[in-house]
Amino acid sequence: MLEYRRAVSADSPALAELRLEFMRIVKDAGIEDEDAWRDELLSRFSRDLDMGHLVAWLCLDKGRIVGTSGLCPEGPEGEEGGPGGGSLVFNMFTLASHRRRGIGGELLRLTLEEGRSRGLGLLRLQSTDDGRGLYERAGFVDEGRDMVLELCVGAAPVAKGCGRAI
Repeated sequence: MLEYRRAVSADSPALAELRLEFMRIVKDAGIEDEDAWRDELLSRFSRDLDMGHLVAWLCLDKGRIVGTSGLCPEGPEGEEGGPGGGSLVFNMFTLASHRRRGIGGELLRLTLEEGRSRGLGLLRLQSTDDGRGLYERAGFVDEGRDMVLELCVGAAPVAKGCGRAI
């Protein structure tokens, strides 16, 4: 039985390890100075979860974290966040052993629900080729480097350009 819950600061080590696993996949040559990356990720996840700069969800299978999703409500660096502003969806990752079971879809649904509840207008993310279909089904559109979704807070979630039920 899969369990979904919001991440807390104590989950930072698991979040960091899943992020490193993702980075190993997208960086074919590996990660330079992985220990430094791990330390930075641990510090950042712990701090940002405590301060509310990051909202993250976990999927657990028999107590083991197998998937994660994150939302930075204040937006990516240099971009205004908050109501109507752009926010970053990141750290969407499911272990290979647990893919194609709907975990990514449920984590994304929780992320979009949180964005709507906070009055966020625009979500951005960077997708891998494997994740592109999931995001397109949710209504994200490709804008070059990023995929974006206008949440249209207050509108029906199936309204044009406002994200779809996934």
